[in-house]
Amino acid sequence: MPLLSHIGGRRFARDVKVHWAVLILCGTLLAWGVQGAICDTASPPAQPTTPVLSVSFQNGLLSVEAHDAVWTKVLQEVRAKSKIALNVSMPLPRAVTVSFKDLAVEDALPRLFGPDANFAIFYPSHTAAATSAAIPSEVWVLGKGSGETAPVSDPVQVVTKEFDKNQAAARSAAMVSRDHEVRRRAIASLGQQANLPAMDTLLKVAALDANADPDIQQGAADALRGLVKNNPQAREILTAIMMTDGPPDVQQLAAEILGIQRQPRDDEGTSDEAPTDSGPHNAK
Repeated sequence: MPLLSHIGGRRFARDVKVHWAVLILCGTLLAWGVQGAICDTASPPAQPTTPVLSVSFQNGLLSVEAHDAVWTKVLQEVRAKSKIALNVSMPLPRAVTVSFKDLAVEDALPRLFGPDANFAIFYPSHTAAATSAAIPSEVWVLGKGSGETAPVSDPVQVVTKEFDKNQAAARSAAMVSRDHEVRRRAIASLGQQANLPAMDTLLKVAALDANADPDIQQGAADALRGLVKNNPQAREILTAIMMTDGPPDVQQLAAEILGIQRQPRDDEGTSDEAPTDSGPHNAK
């Protein structure tokens, strides 16, 4: 009996030690879990940053502070503050982060658009020197595939090459470019394209652009006449434009180019004169 009691006592002691070890381990794991929960509570996930955009243009120097700013808003601000006609003919990401202060436009452009951009820069006068103090009147932002960076003295040639592969650039130039030669070449490029976007642009330039030079308007009308004469598909497109519910001046010019009489809509009033193929409105 004493021997058995002694043996039983050792087993009991060993069991007690095992139980205590289990309790200590569980307590340690529980403490770690509580500590982790406290740490997680004390360090909430970072909140997304608010986009930042600030643009200034003073004394011919451009400053931009942008953090995750939407590209379209950045371009709008740069155009509004600098009064420069900024035309972008390359794909851009949704947002941009960039920061620079008081840079001349030619130095600011690479910082703003990055190393994959080339630039064709126009100045108010072709004789103006391309100095750091000169302020461009128009800038074209082109992709690397556009070739070598254009000399400032011949930006027209670089932009014209862009028209050959990017009809959207030609349409934009025909509508908004401040350079007469660029607009003329853009119209010539669109005059080779028998499709709705190109012909619609030519019609708008010829019929609606009151700020265009008369020869620009005439050139757009002549380009349309050439398309209709040489391409049956172009005639179908122009007929469809004339039949749509668009600006009356555009529809009237389409009818004149097609050589047909157009009946005015009810909201246009009536006229005693029947339309004839006398040439485009506003074209001299």
